[in-house]
Amino acid sequence: LWKLMLAPLRNLAQTAQAMVRSREDRACLLRFTVQVVATFATLTGLLYLGPVRSFVLDGVMGLTAELSATTGPALLFFPLMAAVLGSSAAFRGLLLGVHVTGPVALSAPVRLTVVMMIGALALAFPAMSGAVLGILALIGAFCSEALILGWRVRRPGRSVWPPASGVEAPTEQA
Repeated sequence: LWKLMLAPLRNLAQTAQAMVRSREDRACLLRFTVQVVATFATLTGLLYLGPVRSFVLDGVMGLTAELSATTGPALLFFPLMAAVLGSSAAFRGLLLGVHVTGPVALSAPVRLTVVMMIGALALAFPAMSGAVLGILALIGAFCSEALILGWRVRRPGRSVWPPASGVEAPTEQA
């Protein structure tokens, strides 16, 4: 369900990679990202409301009452998932669009490490909901990636972006 709901956020990477060619484009894409994330955070947040949650989990997905009760609390984290997934996808696309792949390569093992660390919580807290733990692992992974890539996109003094219109400035190839 979350893959279907959040697919437009994942596609921000391709949008950024294909369409951003200047600082002005980057600013426009970042504003668009905020709007898309806010929209999908709101939509996914609605899933936590009782009648909507019941309709989706019980009616559409056909979960039993026990499974619905177990997975329901995980829906509370979906708005945060929308924020970190959209941010990491936009930052990844921005960097790949200007051929800066080092931070993307660094983020992969960091994401895996974060997932393993959060997964280890299952050993410490065996009664914890697997659905909640899984969503938290995904949020942690995408949050770590968004932090690494966002830091590189915004790092002052070492821009990979073309200067504003008509201004000549050196760029970095990292």
